[in-house]
Amino acid sequence: MLIYDKKDDKVLIYEMKGDSEKIKRYKKGVISKNKVQDLFCSLKTNSSRAAKDFDTLEEVSLATIDHDYYDPLGPNDYSELRVIEIRKDILERYFYGEYDGILPVSVYSYDDKFNKEYIHRFLKTEELEEKNENFLRSWEFNNLIDLPRELYLLQLLLLGKYDRVVSENIRKQLGLFDINYLKSISLLDLKDMLENGLVSGSMEDIENKASIGGRILAKRR
Repeated sequence: MLIYDKKDDKVLIYEMKGDSEKIKRYKKGVISKNKVQDLFCSLKTNSSRAAKDFDTLEEVSLATIDHDYYDPLGPNDYSELRVIEIRKDILERYFYGEYDGILPVSVYSYDDKFNKEYIHRFLKTEELEEKNENFLRSWEFNNLIDLPRELYLLQLLLLGKYDRVVSENIRKQLGLFDINYLKSISLLDLKDMLENGLVSGSMEDIENKASIGGRILAKRR
């Protein structure tokens, strides 16, 4: 993946590539250090809203996916999030990078002062499973990995979501990547390429990406 920086009147382009062995060791180290007992979870629901939100949104409220209450619009709705046994085979696939291209789902709730806090960051290792038993529909998400915060930040880096981590302490995670300079393009040339439709976006978009990339790269230096 590419990351950008700005110097004088040029945009510098770098390639940022993860070292698979370093990343694997780091993942294993974080899991071992945290001694995570509730690493794997499952979600089972008969609420189409809960299933759709968890399947499509990047953030979802805990109250949406974990509830058991009377609702006059859906009196028999349930949605249960529960801890399950660790699947060592799936965990190994995670260590080896099989799920590195998946964006986690963040689950939040509100504290007593109505401050938003994130309590889960789920990596969906399996597709949504729909069931229909006796004309009753339900949905299941099995073998969700609840990523510790360090691994969540690593996942965002692997996905190139630099804007999400620019304000975070990610020095350790950045050390897992090789960063190589590729080339530079003048701002004047970029402006000409935009005007002729050779690239999409705007100069503001480009400069914003370069600004964020520069701050990320500065954490590595």
